[in-house]
Amino acid sequence: MLLDRVARTSLDIAGSASRKKKVALLAALLRHVPADERAPVARYLAGELGYKTGIGYATVGELRGSIPPAATPTLAITDVDRRFAAIAELSGTGSNLARKQTLGELFALATEVEQGFLSAVVVGELRQGALDALVVDAIAMACELSPKTVRTAYMLAGEIGVVAAAVLADATAVHTFGLTLFRPILPMLAQTADDATAALAEFPETPMSFELKLDGFRLQLHKDGDLVRAYSRALNDVTKEVGPLLDIVRELPARRLILDAEAIAYRADGRPLPFQDTMKLKAGGQSLTLSAFDLLLVDDDTLLTKPARDRFTALAAAAPVIAVPH
Repeated sequence: MLLDRVARTSLDIAGSASRKKKVALLAALLRHVPADERAPVARYLAGELGYKTGIGYATVGELRGSIPPAATPTLAITDVDRRFAAIAELSGTGSNLARKQTLGELFALATEVEQGFLSAVVVGELRQGALDALVVDAIAMACELSPKTVRTAYMLAGEIGVVAAAVLADATAVHTFGLTLFRPILPMLAQTADDATAALAEFPETPMSFELKLDGFRLQLHKDGDLVRAYSRALNDVTKEVGPLLDIVRELPARRLILDAEAIAYRADGRPLPFQDTMKLKAGGQSLTLSAFDLLLVDDDTLLTKPARDRFTALAAAAPVIAVPH
């Protein structure tokens, strides 16, 4: 598939005010994407490259301002993805120049529409509405699945391209994604409300749990015996950055664990430091306190679909020294 078709679909999506139409446009495109291009197309339309390129606004702006666009679309998705994979592999002396040259070569082959689309994806500024949520719903529509089912698969896989490639090939594959140690899942995020009364009104018949909002940085902790790894909210491996904190998890009695936690720094008087100060201490690790607020797996029991009350009870039993009171 040509990049031009994907870029123009993105423009059509951005130009529509109807979420239903946005999803329909995406679904129509996804139905026709060749099998080997489904993962990158889904990632691009979710505003993600899938690679860490080290390329920022300045480089992209300079290239767009100096390289005239191609007159005719010729770029295939496979070629674009191959070039970004090559950029991500570059390191060492001269790598910045090599990245710029490779991206410049790509821009020289891209039309004006394609240059605009690539620029937005590279710097994470694709503006067409709720990005990954739209792609999830479009996969569901294209495969005649419930959005909730695809959303769960995406949460467990942590990467929209993986889900698109599997589910668009075989809709039943949506049920094959599960909770796996050392494969971080997308975090469950809170929504805001005007005040407590408004929040309670959203769920009038639902039991509630109240807990402190800890303004630190999110950690997902995976343990298998003595092996413990930490992942950030963006699912990056930050094990080396928070090493001293992991000893606490390593000493917990359970053999296998997946914990949702927050690391935070406190003043001498017990009050939490501002978020920016906590982030400055992140690299040291020793000055941070770990607080776990959810438990997703303990030994051979997966708790992801269990009620929050049951997960909190299990958390208090499995990690009493770091469990947040509920």
